[in-house]
Amino acid sequence: MIKLIQINDNRILISNVVKTIETLYPKKINPMSPLWHFVWIAKDNMQFYCNENINDKYSYYWFDLYDTNINDEFLDIAKKMNKFNEQVIFKCKLRKIQIGLHINKTNNNHSLILKTIYKDYFSIYEINNNDFPAFSNGKIGIDYHLYENLDIWNYKRSKKSSKAYKCTMKDFFYFQKESLERTLFCKLFDLWGSEYNIWKDLSKDYKRGTVYSAIPLDIIFKSHNRKELITLRYGNENAYNRNNRETIGKGIFLARVKRIIEPNDFNLIMNISEKNLKNTFIGRDKREAATGVYDFLINKYSWIKKYSCVLFDLIWDCIVNKIQIRLNFKNEDDFIKWKLQVYLKINTHKNRMHFNKNYPINQLNIDDFSIIKTTKDLIKEFTKQKMDLTYFIKHVNQGNMAFYKYSYHHNNYLLLIGAHKNSYRIVEFYKNTKEVPKNSKEYKYISKLIHKKI
Repeated sequence: MIKLIQINDNRILISNVVKTIETLYPKKINPMSPLWHFVWIAKDNMQFYCNENINDKYSYYWFDLYDTNINDEFLDIAKKMNKFNEQVIFKCKLRKIQIGLHINKTNNNHSLILKTIYKDYFSIYEINNNDFPAFSNGKIGIDYHLYENLDIWNYKRSKKSSKAYKCTMKDFFYFQKESLERTLFCKLFDLWGSEYNIWKDLSKDYKRGTVYSAIPLDIIFKSHNRKELITLRYGNENAYNRNNRETIGKGIFLARVKRIIEPNDFNLIMNISEKNLKNTFIGRDKREAATGVYDFLINKYSWIKKYSCVLFDLIWDCIVNKIQIRLNFKNEDDFIKWKLQVYLKINTHKNRMHFNKNYPINQLNIDDFSIIKTTKDLIKEFTKQKMDLTYFIKHVNQGNMAFYKYSYHHNNYLLLIGAHKNSYRIVEFYKNTKEVPKNSKEYKYISKLIHKKI
């Protein structure tokens, strides 16, 4: 159970509270009830005391479990500093879990309150009779209320507002690093695992570190194993027998990533190492699976690391523009070609080419060159030249520029000309993916040919 520092400065023994609860509400201490949780935590601290607040309508019991770096030596130094220079405030690590039980006498409903509070300083005046800085103020970590029927709510309170929402897996699995919350939840999951097998699996995953999502708790409690949980949350088409051999995070990732990659490549990513997934949140937003895809590609292809600075943006742009991501590449050139095709598709999605035969620049006879009239043909030529000149499409639509092409044998030419004063000029000129030098015969010939066309 949870063993932290307790303080014997309150009014009622915890053991007496437990006896009172077991006497008055024997039928309410059933598995997963608020009373059941409170008694389970309290029984590890029976020799200590807790606070109570009782009236005609309700009874409220609570006690605090502390975690701190403050010890006798620390306090002795603090007292000496106060005596020497009247220093009052001292930095420290001061954290506590507050366990509360609220009993409503009117409707006989109960609730368990789990709250964490943090401070990084204490005042010399907060030291109690036992030379320990007990405190009630501080920064609230969590404020979870567990009601009957496994109804758990997360309360967010501030000076300006207060709101609450039902807890999901995210509210628990968010705490992946060492903290009071993680200590509490590790023990809580073990307790839930004594009644629900699914929590035995999830407890192992949580302690190991795993991807998580905002899965409603009622769906989790309805499941018997990881595969069944994936089925209930993401559909039978996203559930596999391997789910029960892997962490729940792996199943969540595969269900989410399936939406953004090429269907034929799914078998590749099914074998992604769980170490590469890290302990991240993946929800409904498709972009939240991007990191996993990035790490998969980086680890699969050694040559792709040279594109690491643009790879994540490429994946992100694919997701935003609803383009399925390829994972299977024959070689580096195949990847470069796909990358170009992605951005050509993105850059021409709304920026389409609108050919107007009445523009004079579209009526030129330039040797054996032919005018490019459609976006589809333009993309084809850009792909041949391994470049993206979609920026100029807006000028083409205005009649200020035009793309021409020419091919013979194994030579492919792409020519972009623009109106300049009383003549036309070469803006871009490419042959077989390389720019045609301005001092070459080909460049000079075409430049001279179009110079007096206006």
